[in-house]
Amino acid sequence: MQSFLNKKFHFIGIGGCGMSALAVFLKHYGATVTGSDKCESNFSRQLSAAGIPVFIGHKESNVPNCDYIVKSSAIKNDNCEIVKANSLGLKTLIRGEMLGKLLKNKNVIAVAGSHGKTSTVAMLSWFLHTGGFESNTIVGGIMNNFQANFSIKNSEWFLTEADESDNTMNCLKPEILILLNIDDDHIDHYGSYENMTQEYAKLAYKTSKYVVVNSNDNSLKPVCRNIDGKILRYGDESGFYVDENNIEYHQHGTFFKLNYKREFAENFYIPVPGMVFLNNFLAAVTVAFHLGVPISKIKEATASFAGVKRRSEDWGIVNGIKIIEDYAHHPTEISLMLDSISRWHKGRIVCVFQPHRYTRSKHIAPFLAQSFSKADLLILTDIYCADEPPIEGITGEFVADEIIKNRKSGFLFIKDLPDIIPYLINNVDNDDIVIFMGAGNVGHLASEFKETLLKHQVSTELTG
Repeated sequence: MQSFLNKKFHFIGIGGCGMSALAVFLKHYGATVTGSDKCESNFSRQLSAAGIPVFIGHKESNVPNCDYIVKSSAIKNDNCEIVKANSLGLKTLIRGEMLGKLLKNKNVIAVAGSHGKTSTVAMLSWFLHTGGFESNTIVGGIMNNFQANFSIKNSEWFLTEADESDNTMNCLKPEILILLNIDDDHIDHYGSYENMTQEYAKLAYKTSKYVVVNSNDNSLKPVCRNIDGKILRYGDESGFYVDENNIEYHQHGTFFKLNYKREFAENFYIPVPGMVFLNNFLAAVTVAFHLGVPISKIKEATASFAGVKRRSEDWGIVNGIKIIEDYAHHPTEISLMLDSISRWHKGRIVCVFQPHRYTRSKHIAPFLAQSFSKADLLILTDIYCADEPPIEGITGEFVADEIIKNRKSGFLFIKDLPDIIPYLINNVDNDDIVIFMGAGNVGHLASEFKETLLKHQVSTELTG
């Protein structure tokens, strides 16, 4: 990493999870890093504590004389700091392009797909660490086992997500690639599903060693043409697989039998409930095993896997009400998550959902009613813009109208987040699960709801 020694970088939108991890790595390798974001966050505070100056609020004066500007994909070209950087002739890269530069000539394990990337990276990182195969990790979520969105090791191996949202996945040249799935998200960037599939195919073609593929996902078939010699499959008897008839779902975890071809079978436990994580688990096992991690160590790591923040995150039970926070924001993710809960929870499922981005909401609104079929009560709130400009007619009310066409009961639109907790306090009961779902700021309500329930519990005890 000598090429980054004494280089200067300024990150615009540094408070994003993937941005902050990248900033930490550059500083670790001797670069000078500064950053800015529109508001303070846990990530910006952690960066400041680590010696990376972070300016809150975008201003021209934030921009130093530096070698590179690194920006989040959410930052638009009319941002005052981008305008200033352009006037100074500074080279600007989006996050994925900078990641590609950082990982050039390294042994890269990349995880690609529409759903499950962060959880797969977190599991694989933990499997490798437990098995003594050290790998650096950069990921877009907080790995609970490491309490960070990165893991820095003295290793030439790097494990990371390949970001399809802006096609910077093709800034990477992996040695090992995991292909989890392909769905119709981010079509607005590619123009068509076919164009997006071709970009995945390019990434697979230039992968040098293994392409690890989910055998049960038909969307991956066109991507895998002409690369048969380097494919490792999972999900059926050609590799690692789980027999669904032998899965036991419980509130705090899942018991299952892991099979490898017809060579061996082992009983496993993962302390994360439901089927959602099992496909990601199989992908991570496949890579760890082929890198030499013994099954005994993978079994040990699986049993101690602590999950990822905002991915099926368990906030506990208060007054008999279980609280979960989840990042799901696409119909496929939503459906899988709720189906997973319904397999072990026999009470009512109450889901609070915040649509994410105007472009995505316009596309997915007609499909949401079916995605929430396992929710007994769906509470919809307004769209989280994620720095996108508004689209005329695309509002929370528009999404609600589309849902109502196919959902006749168990549905409520509460536009403003602060109004949701009071409603829940008066309308949920013992044995209910309340799941706060979305990629925006709806997750903050999970902790607020828990605190409110605890206060209500104390108040009831005092007056009772």
